[in-house]
Amino acid sequence: MTATGGAAARATHPAPPGVALPYRFRPARTAARAPAPLLVLLHGVGGDEHSLATLADRLPGHLHVALPRAPLAGPQGGHAWYGVQVSEEGARANALEAEAARVQVLQFLDQLQQVQPYDAQQVCVAGFGQGAVIAASVGLTRPDRVAAIGMLCGRILPQVKWQLAPGEQLSRLHVFFAEGGADGITATDYAEDAMRTMAEHGVEVAYRDYPGRPRLHEAMANDFVQWVAQRWPAPAR
Repeated sequence: MTATGGAAARATHPAPPGVALPYRFRPARTAARAPAPLLVLLHGVGGDEHSLATLADRLPGHLHVALPRAPLAGPQGGHAWYGVQVSEEGARANALEAEAARVQVLQFLDQLQQVQPYDAQQVCVAGFGQGAVIAASVGLTRPDRVAAIGMLCGRILPQVKWQLAPGEQLSRLHVFFAEGGADGITATDYAEDAMRTMAEHGVEVAYRDYPGRPRLHEAMANDFVQWVAQRWPAPAR
């Protein structure tokens, strides 16, 4: 699936005051009496706020969709949520940068509410690759702020396991978790570790596995869109 372009959020908005995250925004297309649910899409390393616009266009029209840009320059262009340190022991996420990104996304939710009101009880943060990692970090530590998360080829960082919210809060969290196999960025063992961690804390997970297909492809996108539509059905007219 080519995840760039699309009609969603044609203009990049300047960063809200106090938060260095420029973003694109697709407002809910259908009129409603109450504020609409919000879905935030976080791009992967090397991407930007345009990268998941095609996916945003496919999401249900009664949702607001926001696509923020990661704060750091990517190693080969584009942007990144955190740096990765490579050693003989393998690749390791920069813990300080990943934590800063988690906090920035939470701040982004606060700031967005001021300029585009949404239903704070119906928020989903989803992402691909690094974006999925940050989505998991946000949702698993602050399920009081996020009702659901979408992890498209992501993992749970070790530091996040020490920050997990209490089990009674996590048991109300809904997760869509898609994995495509090892690709040098995310790996099957990360998926197994994430599933084990979430199961231990009573998190409801809809898991999809696409062996040998580690990218954001059509089947993965279709399954995610269907899951979102089931979680947030269109309001009755």
